[in-house]
Amino acid sequence: MSTKGQIKIFFIFCLLLSYPFKLWSQCDSTNMELPKDSILLKKYFRVECSRRCNISSIDWNNWFDCYDMTLESDSLPLNTHIDFIIRRFLSPGVKSLIGDIHKIKSILIQSYPYKFSQTHKGVNIEISYVNQNAISHQAKRSLKSERRKIKAEYKIPNLKNAILITVFYQNTWQRWIVFENGKSLLWHFNGTSVLDLNPELLEIEELYGLRECYKVIDPDGKIETPFK
Repeated sequence: MSTKGQIKIFFIFCLLLSYPFKLWSQCDSTNMELPKDSILLKKYFRVECSRRCNISSIDWNNWFDCYDMTLESDSLPLNTHIDFIIRRFLSPGVKSLIGDIHKIKSILIQSYPYKFSQTHKGVNIEISYVNQNAISHQAKRSLKSERRKIKAEYKIPNLKNAILITVFYQNTWQRWIVFENGKSLLWHFNGTSVLDLNPELLEIEELYGLRECYKVIDPDGKIETPFK
């Protein structure tokens, strides 16, 4: 492989891993940076941490300056928080999030990852929200690009009203896309297991320790054909 190809793979690997690590390594509630127009935000949400930064992740294309916030809401389950990324103007994104919060909850609580979290201790769920979208344009592009490279015959699911979540459990994380019908697409994860699913049935693709999987899981934990 050429040096250029190696650099490209390394960049993609860092991009995929950066998102889950933000929660642990870079969030500091003692030194928060909030936008000036944060009155509406603080009225509806508890801001656990907020920082102005340059990040590149599965949700955010390139190293653009943004605010990255961890929010909690009484409208969501106790083990759930929101990772809210906003580019510049806070109010439109906050208003959109306020309008979407109950829809997001109704989609989440139908899903297998959430149901698992209700019967097992130590499961935390992070809901992604970027600008005014429950699943960002960058995440949609990334999913479609990866899917075409692996098995082009698989259909891309309808991502309208879908949400992107990251589940943290027993020193592992999994990235899921949850659809409006309650079914969930397991996308990326680390570790050797995914909640209580049988790893032998997941058809896992590996890239430098990061695992990819495109299986759809129904609300009861049944593994379906990808994008059925």
